[in-house]
Amino acid sequence: MTNLNGRLVDIHAHVLPAVDDGPRDEASALEMLRVAAEDGIGTIVATPHTHWVRGARLPEAVARLNELAREAGIDIEVLAGSEARIAADLLEQHTRGDILTLNGTHYLLLELYLSHDWKIEVIERVLGRLLDAGLQPILAHPERYPFVVLDPLVVERFVRLGVPLQLNAPSLSGYHSQGSQRAALALVEAGLIHLVASDAHSPAYRPPRLSAALETIAAMRGPEYVAGLRANAEAVIRGAPLNLDLGAT
Repeated sequence: MTNLNGRLVDIHAHVLPAVDDGPRDEASALEMLRVAAEDGIGTIVATPHTHWVRGARLPEAVARLNELAREAGIDIEVLAGSEARIAADLLEQHTRGDILTLNGTHYLLLELYLSHDWKIEVIERVLGRLLDAGLQPILAHPERYPFVVLDPLVVERFVRLGVPLQLNAPSLSGYHSQGSQRAALALVEAGLIHLVASDAHSPAYRPPRLSAALETIAAMRGPEYVAGLRANAEAVIRGAPLNLDLGAT
């Protein structure tokens, strides 16, 4: 890792073994943590898909993974969270404990269906209900949604509501698709990305790495923008306010 100082915070990663489409076993989960630590990540939030696993199971699984990491000498801390898929009953799911916010804060990681032809007004209504209830949604990987690929700047409407946008690090290198890569670059150029996370699922094909993406962003927007991204990630796990004006053009 070059030109980056200190430990990084990854707020979106599928690192818990055998709970969703992340690592299948403890050995793979530990290898993911090794990869993350070697990349400079000091804190990683486990965010399994809520349509795969209920929130009640996650604290014990996180505690177990932290114990295994300590025994293996891996210098990293795993925190509990969820990745919630948009639905009409999100508030009820949260009340039941089926959805965990990020590290027990008011920040809720929210994803959309990748194949859905979304109406922007529908998304805005769901975001508004969450905000009115005191939850702060973070929209995961907007660059992957087909309607954003077609018109990246449409996400300004969500930001105006006060919703931060989280970019997947591998999108910048074209991992997901060329369309997602173009959207990712456009969103960074426009200053509409507020958080960068790995959305890691495995130690090899989707590893928990952030440094290369942050270096790309630094080359595009300068080190101050990257400093703001890093500060926002640290603020999320503390439950502190985020800076949504990192230099929008």
